[in-house]
Amino acid sequence: MYHTTLKIAIFSENPLLEEEIRAIKPLARFTHEISAMDKFVPSSMAKADISIIDVPTGLSMSDVRARARANAILVCCMTEAEEEQLGEDEIACLDDVWLSPLRVPRIRLRMRHLLQEIKREVDARHHMIWLDTLIDSMPDLVWFKDLDGIHHKVNSKFCDFVKKSRDNVVGEMHAHIWDIPPAEAEKGEFNCRKSENEAIATGHTILTDEIVKSGDEKHLLKTYKTPLKGPDGEIFGTVGFAHDLTNLLNLDMELNLFIESMPFPLALCNNDDSIRQVNSCFLEFFGEDKNSIVGSNFISWMRDKLHPEVSPVNGEQFFRIIQDNGRIRHVNMTRKNILDIFDKKVGCFKIFRDITAEKELEIRIWNDANTDSLTGLANRHAFGHFVEKLRQDSKVHLIYIDLDAFKAVNDRWGHKAGDEALRIVAKAIRNVFVQDFPVRLGGDEFLICVQRDVPLSELENLAARLLRKIQEDFTASNHLTEMSASIGIRPFGNLADGVENLIRQADVAMYAAKLRGKAQYCIWNEQMETYK
Repeated sequence: MYHTTLKIAIFSENPLLEEEIRAIKPLARFTHEISAMDKFVPSSMAKADISIIDVPTGLSMSDVRARARANAILVCCMTEAEEEQLGEDEIACLDDVWLSPLRVPRIRLRMRHLLQEIKREVDARHHMIWLDTLIDSMPDLVWFKDLDGIHHKVNSKFCDFVKKSRDNVVGEMHAHIWDIPPAEAEKGEFNCRKSENEAIATGHTILTDEIVKSGDEKHLLKTYKTPLKGPDGEIFGTVGFAHDLTNLLNLDMELNLFIESMPFPLALCNNDDSIRQVNSCFLEFFGEDKNSIVGSNFISWMRDKLHPEVSPVNGEQFFRIIQDNGRIRHVNMTRKNILDIFDKKVGCFKIFRDITAEKELEIRIWNDANTDSLTGLANRHAFGHFVEKLRQDSKVHLIYIDLDAFKAVNDRWGHKAGDEALRIVAKAIRNVFVQDFPVRLGGDEFLICVQRDVPLSELENLAARLLRKIQEDFTASNHLTEMSASIGIRPFGNLADGVENLIRQADVAMYAAKLRGKAQYCIWNEQMETYK
């Protein structure tokens, strides 16, 4: 989680020292930044986490220490005779002494010990930060005690509850913290030692209810006390958690008042999804009887009452219900889990919101954005969404339709005739390709996406039927008799090749059909690429 760069300064004329220090692999979550100088440079020492001095400094050890940064490691290399001349005060200024002449195994051993000690200190410091942050973020009281009952660590919630600063709590016993006379602390309702002794004796967590005073008020605490065990399993103290239950003693009454006051349908369910409580708004909206629904299974009720739907706009799920009066309404449902002190789910609120007006407007807006207003077919925008939902390795057949003599009819008989022709084609497409996705691309161009696994012969039959149907309807109209349709088929297209490329190939096949005399279909092949 953390990463530390150790700055190591080496002052030595001996290249072996620098070489061996650089050869040492940094420990986990550490990197080394090493600088080496052949003489003593105090300014470099002031920036280093570890200073290794193997040259004369001309200073006393206390002066050398004064030039080092706070908490830096100071190592001096010297002969055994030089070490014997150092006084206790000078020895106290150093973290280690490496005896000269320097030997490779000793350099590696001493340096490895230094790095391990630094890592232990950094790890311990971070672990303490993590622990303090963790317990201070908890909403309940947390404390650590030794076997004598002295508090060694508490969280912010604990201090707020007892109305004392951390300095006035750490190092103190129960009676002082809770302002209880010592004689009273050892008896009756204020005695917390019994549960701690039981946790220590059994070696397991003990759950108990305790009454304590905070100021002039009494509080009922649900406490969890667990023994703290050392590396060898020896118990050296306890850790405690306490949840204030005082304001929850009348939970059912307060909960019922809360549920009933909500202006929207709301149900409270137990962990097994049985319905524990519902409000009047719920009963009225869904037409339920309280006596029959409380205690029933919510999932079964929802399966019978609510019909899931998916928004075409954003893919969100909502539900459709049919009320007793026959009116169709739309609702969404929000689930809010109820968690205990250890984040264990103990129940759930099911909250409903009437979104009928929103969904009706949303559907109208979506239809306007994705439907061709003249023909009622999907438009190019809707086709894009349709393709996005398909797997990229899907194979589809594309049928491209273009009307022959459409511009001439428009120019001669006007746009009403052209509109009639477009509606005739759209209706014919729906009648022939009933299982597929038809699109009006724009103007007099249509596209049909066939996602089904059908043989090429069936595609040809469908295209031929469509041409006959269109021609029959055009012939029956006074203004459209000179019109026909040309069709291009791009079979077995792989979406991985790009849908726009497949559409272009279907268009090329349609153009080939026009070149061959119109009013016919043509199947794409690679030789057609020279047509356009």
